[in-house]
Amino acid sequence: MSNNDLHGSHIPVLVKLMSLVDKPVLELGMGWNSTPLLHWMCKEKGLDLYSFESDYDWSDNFEDYEDQSHHFRVWDFGDWREEWFDKDDDFPLGLVFVDHRPARKRRSSALFFADKADFIVLHDSELADHPAYKYTPIYDRFKYKYEYKSVGKPYTMILSNKIDLKEVFK
Repeated sequence: MSNNDLHGSHIPVLVKLMSLVDKPVLELGMGWNSTPLLHWMCKEKGLDLYSFESDYDWSDNFEDYEDQSHHFRVWDFGDWREEWFDKDDDFPLGLVFVDHRPARKRRSSALFFADKADFIVLHDSELADHPAYKYTPIYDRFKYKYEYKSVGKPYTMILSNKIDLKEVFK
């Protein structure tokens, strides 16, 4: 197995959660192990997918996936209040997948969507206390938490203020 294969450790989590999702999905950071998967799963369910990426050149790899239900945005992950693409606070989301660069802005992304999404999925959770990530302090802002470690690193943290994750990950 090459090192690249290890980056898809979040796939089982996304597949499981997508089976429960019935609202639009937000992908923060495009990648070969998330963008195609979320694209096809959302398309099958008739859900809109919004994919945000900070690197213009990298986003070009996925341009063939953009269509009328898969919306792309290249952005630096600044202030969500200014950039939440004209959606009001009541815009429901089924899942927010957080795997963007810069990593230091992942905390604010997760917190912004804490009460807007059913599930927030944080990739690379084994780095929760790393200075670039600092996930640990935000965990207390969520009622339900589950860290997925079944397939090894990188780990994936699932957070929710709406759905008891013990029921999902039995």
